[in-house]
Amino acid sequence: MKSVKKLLTKLIFKLSPRLRYKVIRSLLKLQYDLPNDLCVKLADTEQELQAAFELLHDSYVQQGYMQPQLYKLRATFFHLLPSTSLIIAKKGDDVIGTVSIIRDSPHGLPLEKDFNLNHLRKNNQVISEISSLAIHRDYRGQHGLVLFPLLKFMYNYCKYYFATDIMVLATHPKLSDFFEAILLFKSIEDKVVENYGFVNGSPAVGKYLDLKLAPMMYAAVYGLKSNNKNLYKFMVPEEHGGTDFQNLKYPLRVDYRLFDTKITGKTFEEIFVNKVEILKSINNEQAKFLISYYGHDSSNESVKKLCKIIKWKDKRIMEPRYSVQCPVQIFNASNQLIGQTTANNLSVQGLSILNSKVVNKDEVYKLRIALSQFDVCELTAACVWNTNKNMGLRIIDSPQEWKDYIQNLSSSSNIMAA
Repeated sequence: MKSVKKLLTKLIFKLSPRLRYKVIRSLLKLQYDLPNDLCVKLADTEQELQAAFELLHDSYVQQGYMQPQLYKLRATFFHLLPSTSLIIAKKGDDVIGTVSIIRDSPHGLPLEKDFNLNHLRKNNQVISEISSLAIHRDYRGQHGLVLFPLLKFMYNYCKYYFATDIMVLATHPKLSDFFEAILLFKSIEDKVVENYGFVNGSPAVGKYLDLKLAPMMYAAVYGLKSNNKNLYKFMVPEEHGGTDFQNLKYPLRVDYRLFDTKITGKTFEEIFVNKVEILKSINNEQAKFLISYYGHDSSNESVKKLCKIIKWKDKRIMEPRYSVQCPVQIFNASNQLIGQTTANNLSVQGLSILNSKVVNKDEVYKLRIALSQFDVCELTAACVWNTNKNMGLRIIDSPQEWKDYIQNLSSSSNIMAA
């Protein structure tokens, strides 16, 4: 049977891309009646995170993407960022699938070492990288019973929870046809990286999907097909003509935050430092971020160790910044509304907004910022820097409501150890 399958695969690969993709799509058998004990969600406990990292390790070792590790865990610096969310598929209490979404940040994205994303970032488009995809060997195949619910969660989370415009990924060339034929990804660049460092030197190609165009693309390719071959109906929400599954548990947010991180100071130390030994593989800038983000837990010995490793002399702990998507109204000194924009990150003493042509450097403005659907806060702030994309404002005056909101972001993002 395996020899017949290999022969069919070889014959398919000899077809032109257009015919090959058509054949691949014809093999699609989407399942809408998911098992009651299958659940797709964000990993939100240390046990779930560790189980996902174990699954990823075993899968990567099996495929030759990494060497076996002492504690059998696969995790990277990017998993420590608040801009990263880790999705898991569980059957009962067992983690049987996982994928990570890394939202663009000042730390960049893993595939940027080998692929140029400048043309995708134009017009301030937000990019998220899909990474660390693994399915337990006992649940692979089965017409994507685990894989496609994971991909649906990934797609909707990027689009509706991470405010992502474009998804990118690096994959082995042998999987390229799946992402192009089924999910309609396109090539970032016309090249194969023969020695992709992020997966132990295996070859890789870069792919992207424009999420603004994806629904129309899926409708055009799949819209008239039967349900089991209709990726549009499977992927998009019910309100847009698709399907909602009770098995997919999206996070419940009560404000305009753009993060759902669950890495605590305790998890950072026990998993990333003691087992993954992340301190051996990070640079100084990454170390400074970890000190700033996890250093608010004064009992965290790993943070003290980090300070010694990079000879950190600045005893101040930088303020954590929180990714958000808060609507902002801008008023001049005469209290006239002069513009509207969006705040994309906040701290106690400052915020970053999308560049508004009505704001000038060093001038003071009144801001009315929506923290949630029902909460609005008024600030006085001065513009201290600007780029083509963003503007930074220093807060001069803020009410207690603002400080309480930032504290809430801090506590709910689990910066402090449990």
